[in-house]
Amino acid sequence: MWSILCFGDSITWGAGETPAAGWVGRLKKHVETDEHRAVYNLGICGDTSADLAKRFRTECDARVRIKRPEDQFLILIAIGINDSLWSSGAHRKRFRITPGRFEQNIMGLIRQARAYPAKVALIGLTPVDESLTTPYEETVISNERIAQFNDILRTCCKRADVPFLDVFSLLSAEKYHSMLDDGLHPNAKGYAFMHAHIEAFLRREKLFPALR
Repeated sequence: MWSILCFGDSITWGAGETPAAGWVGRLKKHVETDEHRAVYNLGICGDTSADLAKRFRTECDARVRIKRPEDQFLILIAIGINDSLWSSGAHRKRFRITPGRFEQNIMGLIRQARAYPAKVALIGLTPVDESLTTPYEETVISNERIAQFNDILRTCCKRADVPFLDVFSLLSAEKYHSMLDDGLHPNAKGYAFMHAHIEAFLRREKLFPALR
């Protein structure tokens, strides 16, 4: 069995596109060409790195099991947007998580992932349309803070020698506002863009044998 486990939040799940295909759904279509290949969408809307850490082992234990010598697994982690946001109170900003705690959580997730017989890679964060996300529902989401947390992901990957795809830089170099559905979640165009770069990244880093 060749399997990819895609962990993350609503952007991993595919929010913003109906039906919710997202970049994971597109990857699933390309990879699952026979019964011996699987792509698991393990994105949960609203999840932070702390939320993911709580369920990570349970999700992996159920799926990363070597039954045949040819079995291979890849764990993709795409988390951090929800960590970066804050609520605006009457007197001060209430940040959901500090950069230091986020770094600890990401290093912890990498350690957990490496406990399994699987390759590991991280996917970077996506920029937002601040005219629609300040505020967004009851929170504020800014590109400055997303960039800060994206840099933490990059730093953690460099320290742990884990492949990292900087989606934030790729989208920021484009007219990405047309790729967003609600200012935060990508639309079909945005997810197609993400999928193309993620699949190219997997090929370039030789992370999954079914993509050559």
